Amino acid sequence: MTGGGVPERRPLLPATFRGVAAAWLWRRVQHEARGAPAALMAAGASRREAEALAYSLAELRESARQWGERVAQDREGSVSGTAEQRSAEPEAGSGHELTTTQASALLGVSDGIVRRWCRDGRLVAARRGRSWVVDRGSVGDLLEARRSAA
Repeated sequence: MTGGGVPERRPLLPATFRGVAAAWLWRRVQHEARGAPAALMAAGASRREAEALAYSLAELRESARQWGERVAQDREGSVSGTAEQRSAEPEAGSGHELTTTQASALLGVSDGIVRRWCRDGRLVAARRGRSWVVDRGSVGDLLEARRSAA
């Protein structure tokens, strides 16, 4: 119980599903989800258990929706971007490009952090299909800034 006599809502699912896992799972259960709480009660479960299932399914559906929006925004941003971002993109085949793996090795951080810095604009980068191409000069500038801050 939480304060004020309100029962704590606990999902039936043993884990919280986020991102692509939520979208994948929701696609597979959405057809049965509509009648699942009623079917659970018909099978002998309590009203509280049926409500917990409905809550978990709603949470899963919302998480899948949010992930879908993020993916759509990422695709939209990689296609259009701002004029400033497009002008800062490295030229294809210029020899001044790095993969995120190469940039992460130079910077001493994970590949995921480099991808996040690309999305956030901390590194000058461009999307090439599903991958990022990082400007070698921006990696050098970031290394220089990190050295001077230390």
